[in-house]
Amino acid sequence: MKKSLLMLSALAFPLLGQTFSDWTPPVNLGSTVNTSSNEQFVFVAKNGLTLYFASDRPGGFGGLDIYVSHRASINDAWGAPQNLGPKINTDAMEHCPFVTPDGNKLIFASDRPGSLGLNDLHIAFRQNTQDDLAWDNVRNLTELNSVGDEYGFSGFQNPDTGILTIFFNSSRPGGSGAGHSSCRSSARKTLTAFRWSVSMDWN
Repeated sequence: MKKSLLMLSALAFPLLGQTFSDWTPPVNLGSTVNTSSNEQFVFVAKNGLTLYFASDRPGGFGGLDIYVSHRASINDAWGAPQNLGPKINTDAMEHCPFVTPDGNKLIFASDRPGSLGLNDLHIAFRQNTQDDLAWDNVRNLTELNSVGDEYGFSGFQNPDTGILTIFFNSSRPGGSGAGHSSCRSSARKTLTAFRWSVSMDWN
């Protein structure tokens, strides 16, 4: 089944004493972004002007590649997507992109050769946070990966402490999902020091 990207806005639940509006109806991003292939695993940068997603459209390097699209303002349409290139994409599957709040790190899932499990989390770096094609120095996030399946990375940075709490799915042993993926969480101040804090199962 083909998957297309839809844009949603506004939360519908109270968070830290704040109440947000209801979800608006989803809007298809149109033919500039969507194709007859699959577009999925979307991430929108915190400025709302940069859209990352995975697609298996023709012209890519592998089964799924990560692409990026931009818009001038939140009221403008998204521009033509660009492939992140061979430093990120391989002849394997790259997907589930996440850019850290500082804008310097891209975390994504891949089943490229050398992975510890079915899918591993990988990280790439850039100096210029305005250049979405400058990602380089990709490495395996061995601190978080297992012989299972890791993907679906997301995170929240505490504005007071600067600590980034991260979430991702994993099929590693120890979950109660009996073969299903579990949602894991870790909190850290640096990318080299991780500690487990929460584990939630998805069944």
